[in-house]
Amino acid sequence: MQRTKRPRIWRRQFIVDRRFQYEMMIRAGVYAVGGMAILCVGIFYPLIRDLLSGKENVDASTAMLYLHEHFWPVAVLCLVLALLTSVHITHRIAGPLYRIKRQLERLGKGEIPAETTTRKRDYLKEEVRVFNDAMASLTRATDAIKLRDLELMQELDAVASLLEDNDLVGMKEAFDRLEKKAQGLHQAMLFFGSSGQVTPDGRNSESTRDRMDTVSV
Repeated sequence: MQRTKRPRIWRRQFIVDRRFQYEMMIRAGVYAVGGMAILCVGIFYPLIRDLLSGKENVDASTAMLYLHEHFWPVAVLCLVLALLTSVHITHRIAGPLYRIKRQLERLGKGEIPAETTTRKRDYLKEEVRVFNDAMASLTRATDAIKLRDLELMQELDAVASLLEDNDLVGMKEAFDRLEKKAQGLHQAMLFFGSSGQVTPDGRNSESTRDRMDTVSV
C-alpha cells in the first residue's frame, strides 16, 4: 500500500533549540500580555469610572458590553499570533545556531566538519559563511601539516637507513633535507599563530630570549 506523502510543513521541525525558542516565546507572550493590559486600562478604565460614578450612563453600559464581547477574542488571537510569530522567527535563528553547535562539537572531537548549510529563509547567513570560511582555512592548514609531517617521517626513515649503512656523506645530505622538511612543518604550523615559538619544555622561546638578552646586558 502506497503511503501518502505529507505536506512539507508537516515534516518541518519548528522547535530546534527548546531552551532558546521557549524563552523567546515566553518573552513574546509576556510583552503581548503587557501590551494588552495597557490597552485594557486605556479602553475600559474610563468606562468603568463612568459606571461607578453613580450616574445612569446608557452609552457607557452599551460600550462596556460591546467591548467585553468583542475585545477578548481579538486579544487572545493577538496573543496566539505573537507566539506563532516568535516560533517562526526563532526557528530561522535557532536552525543555523544548532547546526553550528553540532559542527563545533565535531571539531572538539578532532573531526573537521563539512560545510554548514542554511535554508533559503534562515537568518545568520553571513555568520554561517564566515564559519565555513574558517573551517575551510583550518582544513587547508591541517592538510598542509599532515603532508609536511609525512614528508618529515619519510626523511627520518631515510636517515635511519643511512645510519645503518654508516653512510656519512649521504647522512649530511639527508640531514639537510630533514632540516628543510622540519622548517616546512614549522611554517605550516604558523597558521595557528603564537606570540613566540614554544620550546620542548613548554615555555615560550620569545620570553626566554628576552631574559637572556636582559642577563647579557
